[in-house]
Amino acid sequence: RRLAELGGPRVIVADDLHWEDPSSRPLTAHLIAGCLELPFLVVATLRPGRLPAWATLPHVEVVELGGLDAGETERLVEALVGVDLSPSDAARLRDRTNGNPLFIVETVRSLLDDGAARVEEGRLVVDPVRLVSGFPLTLRAVLGARLDALDAEERALLEVASVVGMVFDVAAVELLFGRPVTDEALLRLGRAGFVTPAGGPGQWRFAHPLVHEAIHGRMLTSRRAALHARLADHLEATVPPPPVSQLAIHRAVARDPRAVPLLARAADEALVAGAVVEAAGFLRTAAELTADPDAAARFRRLAALVLSGVGADAGEILRGAS
Repeated sequence: RRLAELGGPRVIVADDLHWEDPSSRPLTAHLIAGCLELPFLVVATLRPGRLPAWATLPHVEVVELGGLDAGETERLVEALVGVDLSPSDAARLRDRTNGNPLFIVETVRSLLDDGAARVEEGRLVVDPVRLVSGFPLTLRAVLGARLDALDAEERALLEVASVVGMVFDVAAVELLFGRPVTDEALLRLGRAGFVTPAGGPGQWRFAHPLVHEAIHGRMLTSRRAALHARLADHLEATVPPPPVSQLAIHRAVARDPRAVPLLARAADEALVAGAVVEAAGFLRTAAELTADPDAAARFRRLAALVLSGVGADAGEILRGAS
């Protein structure tokens, strides 16, 4: 009150309140409660998750920020690097990061550091394959700290869900998890910003592709492979069968030789659908997994053909190879 009397109206900005120490929380709550009578405007930011009690006060407005769209992503990258970014690369970057500004900036910096992005004739050129497969170490640290704050049961649930995929079905998670998954457990993870309902009954999705990748990458290689192998066995027995690309990915992560023909078929289907980058990724993975040096060389040549724009011819060769 004394500050208001001496200085008049004030705007107070409190950033990153998720890092607020316990001793400061009563002061923040008192300040915000006092705004009902004092000429103060408090603008506070914090990460998704459990909101403080003062957020329910009638004079408090909660604004949930969504991700940037492709155009905003393009402008952010241009401001960061000082050159244009093509609309197609901006769209891919937006899809990869879900429009999260921090993820966008760190992803671009990582691509530049790794040589996967370069400036040519006044425009930033991004390697599309590296864009969908790379993961900035800075983001690993940020997301890793948030995951470490969860209890062991919640982390284990997220890890199992990450094996199922970016979008996961609760029944499939329970199959791998070995016990029921409660709605409350998923809602807690939703409030923490890790997952969100996907629309259909029992369907959930990870909040960001990079969140999914960070969680999936934290597991021990042996555990990750075993879970993917178990899920692939289950999917093969389902009627109707899953898309061949889905089965190929699970077999590939399990390092199962049966993944190779599946990856070839998945690449062929991706080519037919015009998904060039995905087709090349399937082919490169097949080259890594096959024990036949000649087949590996053939898959790499096909991947290069696909990325060079010779999609139709590569498709014909691929159909003969698979």
